Amino acid sequence: MVPINETYQRLRRKYVVPILEMTRMAIEEENERPPLINPTTLVDLKARGPVRFNMATEEKNAPLANALQKFPTQKVKKKPHHKLGPETRMQVCHGDSSCHIIDFFASEDWIAQYKSTTSQGLLTFDLNIPKLKEGHMLKPWQETGARKLVNSCNLLLGGLVLGDETGLGKSLTALVAALHQRNKMLPACGPVAVITRPSCVIQWWEEIKRHFSKETRPKAIIVNTASIDVLKILEYDVIIFSSSFLKQRYREIKTLEQWCKTVESHGIETARKLFPNYQHKTIPQPLHSKRYQLMDQQFPVLIVDEAHDAKNPESLYHQAIIRLSYHNAFLLTATPIFNTWYDLNGILMLLPGSPFKSDDDFRRIFPVPPPFPSQVGRNGPEGPFLRLLQHLISGTILARPKSISDIPLVYDHHEMVKDDNIPRVIDLMIINRTITGRDLIWGKNTLHPRHPGRQNQLKRGIQLLRTSQQLANHEMLFKPYEIYEKGKEKRAETYSEFEADIQLHIQEWLDDQNARDISAPISLIDLTAEQYSQFKQWYIMKSNSVEIDKEASDSPQCLQSLKVPNQDGTPRPADINPEVLQRLTVAGIDYSRFTAEDLNMVQRVLYHDDDFNYFQDKEDLDFDPDNSESDTDTEQFAVDELGSPKVKTIAHLIANIQSEYPDGKIIVASASVKFLDIISEYLSHLLPKLKKAHFDGRITSMDDRMGIVNRFNSKTGNINLLLLSASCGGTGLNLYGGSHVIITERFWTAGLENQVIGRAARLPQEKEVHVYYIHATSAVDELIGNLLEKKKDVSHPLELAFRRADDTLYVQGLIPDRKELEDTLGKYNEARRCLYEAIDPRTMADEMGTVAGDSDKEQFDPDAENWDDSDDDDDDELNEILAEKELESKRWQLG
Repeated sequence: MVPINETYQRLRRKYVVPILEMTRMAIEEENERPPLINPTTLVDLKARGPVRFNMATEEKNAPLANALQKFPTQKVKKKPHHKLGPETRMQVCHGDSSCHIIDFFASEDWIAQYKSTTSQGLLTFDLNIPKLKEGHMLKPWQETGARKLVNSCNLLLGGLVLGDETGLGKSLTALVAALHQRNKMLPACGPVAVITRPSCVIQWWEEIKRHFSKETRPKAIIVNTASIDVLKILEYDVIIFSSSFLKQRYREIKTLEQWCKTVESHGIETARKLFPNYQHKTIPQPLHSKRYQLMDQQFPVLIVDEAHDAKNPESLYHQAIIRLSYHNAFLLTATPIFNTWYDLNGILMLLPGSPFKSDDDFRRIFPVPPPFPSQVGRNGPEGPFLRLLQHLISGTILARPKSISDIPLVYDHHEMVKDDNIPRVIDLMIINRTITGRDLIWGKNTLHPRHPGRQNQLKRGIQLLRTSQQLANHEMLFKPYEIYEKGKEKRAETYSEFEADIQLHIQEWLDDQNARDISAPISLIDLTAEQYSQFKQWYIMKSNSVEIDKEASDSPQCLQSLKVPNQDGTPRPADINPEVLQRLTVAGIDYSRFTAEDLNMVQRVLYHDDDFNYFQDKEDLDFDPDNSESDTDTEQFAVDELGSPKVKTIAHLIANIQSEYPDGKIIVASASVKFLDIISEYLSHLLPKLKKAHFDGRITSMDDRMGIVNRFNSKTGNINLLLLSASCGGTGLNLYGGSHVIITERFWTAGLENQVIGRAARLPQEKEVHVYYIHATSAVDELIGNLLEKKKDVSHPLELAFRRADDTLYVQGLIPDRKELEDTLGKYNEARRCLYEAIDPRTMADEMGTVAGDSDKEQFDPDAENWDDSDDDDDDELNEILAEKELESKRWQLG
């Protein structure tokens, strides 16, 4: 048998081929030799990345798995944040060293960065860029923004987050600044690199073609094939590539690395068994090649369009960006806080000089108060830590409001759906699923956020709420993944079973009402309008009674011991107190308990990109073009089947818009492609002459997508109505041809709603933009609406820290000192101690331990091997206690 090391060397000589010499200089091989590791820990199950192990093969090869256990990898347990000393906990990266966050803000490097970003005065240097076409000169705010971006390249962070509101021309601003920086750095740099969504690749190409004169236009190329050579790429001034292309190239690199690691540590036969479908070969690396560094041709500026897409540090997309070789970064997003304040972490980590090198760094520096019992998510930093975060983002984000431009105003309109015609069984099913889903997510009996079973409980609740929202749109969207006849039968069967259950509730309601004047039994359809209204209110109260009983049975006295400090440092009782009972509405919802991260947990389920496997990583939430059962068969629906109350409201609104604004073009945006199909089919019957087009994940050709956009924006184009998938085309697109935007339902995140509106309300829009919100009186619509309003209130303080005009004076808030931070951390630790004691006093001392003081002299080193930057927070011990107590409860129930 050939020794393992010799086998590995033979594989390297045969497959990992050294790259050809350039200027007679030997180029190092593309992949560095990795350290020995245990292959059973190679696959990151949180992100869809390299080729995964074949689980069926693993089960067949149990002896192999046992053999691998001889090479265990010791997982180093991270020291909880609350056990770190205040000095150690507040350490951040500053260049090649570390320092306290207060010292970081006091450094000359940060002061220069902060002053440049927040300055009122205009920077006076000239921009060395190719000539712009006449009539395409930079607007005042674009010129100021470009100069600030250029200046940031010479400062601490090596770039900025450009967070101008949609429609202010961020693309051109970033391009001009990047080209200036490239001209300044030549010849010691390569081309400017632009990463964008697949739907916007050609749009960036058109941006260069439209603004720059033909004689001096930058030489640009769209990189969409892996076979292109690095030397070819270096011939261009600007390269443009999609996020999907970047992720695919990085996925191939990680797969090759895992294969080589397995061969080196356990031999070729083991590798073949663990990777049965992998074909080992040399892979081209047009983007991640080390030749860029070896030839001193790194990207002078990396422009990341829609940077909030990379907000998750664990995602494959974020990791693929970090792996690129670039000097500076311009991060473009109109919504830096796309869903929650914590989105800022992943975005800022993309800056070369970011003080945060891991997800754990951000959590350490910006702690939040310990959670209350049954709380989902957190409000975010408070008191001195909120002021720290505000100061940080004021120096890292350049964001101007739309009010600085001459873009026409946006007018809001609200259209109510007349739901009198909703079938009663559908109406009650929406209520039932909304209340059940709400209780699974925010109810009194929910598991702790870090409990092992919490994610499954959350997903079930979200599934019910999402189904309720789809039912409110159209009853045919319930069980839609079936062909027409089969789906119709299954829906009828489900509705019939639910109606039978409702019949039992009607009888119970009659008994409770002592309704002697009503002959029993009586069916749901036989109830008069007044009787149905009374029964509906009774049904809602009964559905909420269990939750209300749980609230009332909880002793407020035992919760008084959970002292959590206010922003001013004074202690306060936990939010769950007798006032909760007084605030319970008819629907049984206490909105004051909801936090900014409630929708974040929803967002992780609905908009997570890790498990998606088709074009642009699941552009549409409820449609997969690779699934043959995803077809809605809407052409088979009869007109009366298509016309739900909401569909009729939207159709009549479109007819009225066309009548009042004959030249106006309309955008209908929804999170559901299937709902858009139903609307389209209904409009074909109601308005047969209406010229319409779809923009969703079914259109995979970039040329086709750009053709639709150009026809819609053109005054002579033959598209009057665009049915837009919000998750596919809600960001990045320029749809200035439309002046009427219809939002068919409430989106789960306010950032997406703002982005959709920004598709039309942007340069070079010449008309007033009218936005129409379609409101239903359903329980789920009310729930989402209240959550969104709560979330907007939470993000407002941070928005004020970076959203301002260039000539607006920014007044810096008071930066806390070390003592204030230390005192607040001490109060948080005391609150956590009380929380442990309230759960189980016997384990409080063991679980809390002793808080490390400054005498520990622990040196913060983000690159140290024993530093674990996992996603766990300070509540891991609490989660274990809760899980153990639940297990004891189940054992008791089983006897």
